[in-house]
Amino acid sequence: PTPSIEDKLPSHLSFDQARKLIRSIDINSPAGARDKAIILVILDTALRAGELTGLQLNQVDIENRDLMVTRRKVRRQQLLSFHQATAAALATYILRWRPESDHGELFLTLDGRSLTTDRLAKILYQRGRATGIHVNPQLLRHTAAILKRRLEEWDAERIQNLLGHSTGHMTRHYIRAAGDEDLREAFRKPGWVDKI
Repeated sequence: PTPSIEDKLPSHLSFDQARKLIRSIDINSPAGARDKAIILVILDTALRAGELTGLQLNQVDIENRDLMVTRRKVRRQQLLSFHQATAAALATYILRWRPESDHGELFLTLDGRSLTTDRLAKILYQRGRATGIHVNPQLLRHTAAILKRRLEEWDAERIQNLLGHSTGHMTRHYIRAAGDEDLREAFRKPGWVDKI
């Protein structure tokens, strides 16, 4: 029997694939700087495509490394933090390459227009194709949640909050995708009992 939709685990990139994707981007061009910042923001904050394209320049605080996102599915605002690498990529894009524009959105097309979700998907597809990796906004969102679980040891509640889920139902899929490998890895690292 085929697995039900409920049993299907989210597809995601491995850490090595995510690193390969990021490292393939030359930030010494407007498109490269923008695209690297986009990918890092999604990998760090798990924003949905519409949340990313709707993100306003004045909603991002690089110095404090956080952004205020409007969660469209649950109709609320949420403050999300991001890491130094994302802050550096955003600073490079905003201060050096972001086009002058009357549009308030953070991410713009190269000619200064608002970035649509369709255009975002095309950008990510092209970046992925250049490295031999199929990439789309949802895949990066899944990757963010799963790698935060695996590599940063986030619990289910933090993952749910990151994803902006109103219930834990969908979050369980991400926790399962991180799976038994997490448990094995957790016991390979020194634990509190090793300090007795």
